[in-house]
Amino acid sequence: MIGRVDEIGALLARYPADEILIAIPSATGEQMQRFTAICQKARVRFRTVPALRDIINGQLTLRQIREVRIEDLLGRDPVETDLGFVRRELEGRVVLVTGAAGSIGSELCRQIQTYNPSRLVCVDQSETGIFYLQQELADMQADDSGTFCVADVGDVHRMRAIFNEHRPHVVFHAAAYKHVPVMERNAQEAVRNNVMALLSLLDIAEEHLCRSFVLISSDKAVNPTNIMGATKRLGELIVACRDANSMRCVSVRFGNVLGSSGSVVPIFQQQIRNNRPLTITHPAIRRFFMTTREAVSLVLQAFVIGERGDILVLDMGEPVFILELARTLIRLCGKTEDQVGIRFTGLREGEKICEELYSAAEQVSATSRTKIKRIRSKPMAWSVLLHHLEELRASMTVDGAAPVRAKLREIVPEYSTEMYGHPAEVHPSESETSSQLAARA
Repeated sequence: MIGRVDEIGALLARYPADEILIAIPSATGEQMQRFTAICQKARVRFRTVPALRDIINGQLTLRQIREVRIEDLLGRDPVETDLGFVRRELEGRVVLVTGAAGSIGSELCRQIQTYNPSRLVCVDQSETGIFYLQQELADMQADDSGTFCVADVGDVHRMRAIFNEHRPHVVFHAAAYKHVPVMERNAQEAVRNNVMALLSLLDIAEEHLCRSFVLISSDKAVNPTNIMGATKRLGELIVACRDANSMRCVSVRFGNVLGSSGSVVPIFQQQIRNNRPLTITHPAIRRFFMTTREAVSLVLQAFVIGERGDILVLDMGEPVFILELARTLIRLCGKTEDQVGIRFTGLREGEKICEELYSAAEQVSATSRTKIKRIRSKPMAWSVLLHHLEELRASMTVDGAAPVRAKLREIVPEYSTEMYGHPAEVHPSESETSSQLAARA
């Protein structure tokens, strides 16, 4: 031993090195943040060795030294699910997952399959996505307990036929349009897919005596500033206000998922591969992040512990600065910020500086799981909400998005289309450096 971790800077002056290996696979998120911050300050490349359990299981060898993963830098330990209490609710049951080929949906399918359901019904409108999911799940399990359906969840006749054939006990509804800028230009389609398809799916599930229904929501549903967030909040209201019946319905709300399709990290990685500067809307922008495994852990726990109408939220720690995430990724790729470059493009329509997990009007309480909170707000009468929804449906037949936006604001009064940030920050000057912009923010 030649010194302590916090002495790395001085030690490198005496013992020059091209790379540091972090051989502490059991380190917590907070410890990894400290280790990598020290390596970054010393301007030396760093990687980690695999976890011992992976080597023992034969999944990795010591030669497979990996890059530090972005999720190592979240500053908190991943949330794990209690396999036993989830297994008791899924084993031997028919489980249906919508949006099954997506990032969350496919991880749900992977984990649910390990709990030995009698049948796993995977539904997605992407034929290619379903094909690859079928191949992957077949490699994981030899039996034919999986059923793979190419279907639009908004197609009432097709979904009713699927439910009639398989009679699912549990539905995980992950299908949704989620990209904020795209949905700002396609308001009617966002409502059709995220709201109207949910309504019809709930009715079909109840008709077929489904026991539990779990809606995947988003932190963008809190004080929404965009169509996507407003439709997600409306989905939460539908699940919370729906008349009591034999089917238990809950919503799960969480932030951004690291590495999901279209999310910031894969975009940054693609930009680096193409020798392009990383694009960030604003240096002060922050987001809550979680791993895909954590997100699915939350969804499965919510399915078990959620009470009728609940919205369950994961304790996600502190939000992460996207600028720092970009800088870390640049260093992990063995490059410098000068070599790659960072370009600020200005906040996009409907985009917030920082997302929120709760609104001021919501009551937050503990659950039996230490990392999960239960939130509730004053419910709307189901008959009133149904009347609003019929008017929303009618607004979709009028040309343009204005009637849809107006009706959404009536149903979700906290929905605002005004820029949700600091007044003078919307379009940073191209001539400013990232450091100057960060200081100004």
